Amino acid sequence: MSRAYPSSVKNPNPSLVARNIRRRRKMCDLTQEKLAELAGVSSVKMIESGRRNGRLGTLQKIADALHCRVSDLFEDDTLRISDALAEFLSSPMAHDVTDDEVNYLQGIRVPGRTLTPVSYYKALEMIRASTPEENVKVA
Repeated sequence: MSRAYPSSVKNPNPSLVARNIRRRRKMCDLTQEKLAELAGVSSVKMIESGRRNGRLGTLQKIADALHCRVSDLFEDDTLRISDALAEFLSSPMAHDVTDDEVNYLQGIRVPGRTLTPVSYYKALEMIRASTPEENVKVA
């Protein structure tokens, strides 16, 4: 799955990439150390903190470990959600969805499939079924 990028190509937007790596890493419940181990790199901590500008080859390894595309690390998801997720969130089924759950739902990608509002509802049910009640944060 990994693509070969020239090692000299640098990350053009390190702060956005750092935020996306951190968000996706936390969604996967990984420490920086565990992500570094899975990706086979030593620079996760430095990239997330902004002290190092990750090269695209390194970012590809991190993206592979996070089960996403390297391009996902460059997307500003703070303002963009899919039409299906927006439709789900505006439906009565989503009346009690927390901010944490929305953040999790935003990160769901299924290669080769288009998600529907029902897909998000089913994902929310699975999230809630696997999360102990005392750990669910209330918005």
